[in-house]
Amino acid sequence: MNDLSISELIDKGATIELRFHGERSLRDAYKKIAPFRNLGNIRKGSYNNIQWLRVVSKKIEVTVFYEGGK
Repeated sequence: MNDLSISELIDKGATIELRFHGERSLRDAYKKIAPFRNLGNIRKGSYNNIQWLRVVSKKIEVTVFYEGGK
């Protein structure tokens, strides 16, 4: 199978979910998600000691997890 670009996958009806794990701080997480900010508002979330930043559009969701409390 040939490599497909993200645009080609979306054109074929795919939804894309990207997840990044292991960032050490909120600052590091923001640096990771910043290139995707054109997709929508970056939102901060948490559950117990798990924290993340997320940006969501109709076809693409990007989540960056980072160490809690930092």
